Amino acid sequence: MNHIEVCAFLGRSLPPLFECSPVPMEGVRVRTPMMYPDGGIVDVFVLERGDGFTVTDFGDALGWLHLQSVSHSRSRRQQLLIDDVCQTLGVVLFRDQLILRDIKTEELGDAVMRLGQAVVRVSDIWFTRRSQFLLTTAEEAT
Repeated sequence: MNHIEVCAFLGRSLPPLFECSPVPMEGVRVRTPMMYPDGGIVDVFVLERGDGFTVTDFGDALGWLHLQSVSHSRSRRQQLLIDDVCQTLGVVLFRDQLILRDIKTEELGDAVMRLGQAVVRVSDIWFTRRSQFLLTTAEEAT
């Protein structure tokens, strides 16, 4: 299936707010209506692999989370929250990428939605760090 056929299928499987376009190397990028906490748009990528597809964020969610943090590593609590998101949505975390593998053509729309949701939920972990910081600052003021 070429990128034109994949985009056409996704166009029929997803709401109109999802935009599909080919990427230079391989596969297609799906621009979702979902957003990171700072207002950035969530993109997911669909790659043909053998007789199925892989849907990935190419590490954007954890990259975004890392950029919001002063620490160079995730806390144990953050990792547990990320693991919970992955388990709940059936997503694999591999080399800091959120991935759905071995997706059949008829499951592509659902896979794009699930991965987009995983990206949003992982990026929302930032709020747990932010609220912890604000709580600590507020407690110091009293």
